[in-house]
Amino acid sequence: MVILETERLRVRTLEEDDKPLLVTWLTNPVVLAFYEGRDNPHDREKVDQHFYDRNVTANGKKAWRFCQAFLLCCVLRANRTAVPFP
Repeated sequence: MVILETERLRVRTLEEDDKPLLVTWLTNPVVLAFYEGRDNPHDREKVDQHFYDRNVTANGKKAWRFCQAFLLCCVLRANRTAVPFP
């Protein structure tokens, strides 16, 4: 779903097809320096758990991942290029 769109900027909700893009960003040490630290890269499984798994068990209870429960996960495109941002 597109949230905001201008001539140079487009913000939309995260989609299944964004997984490879997230893995690329979240294995880049430069991006990780501003996200969860260079020592915490996200492979495809970790991206699935962190951004897409809606039924994670927390303290023995089913819970929504932080992304779905408290934030609207989005992809930002500036001048038709996807830009990583937490």
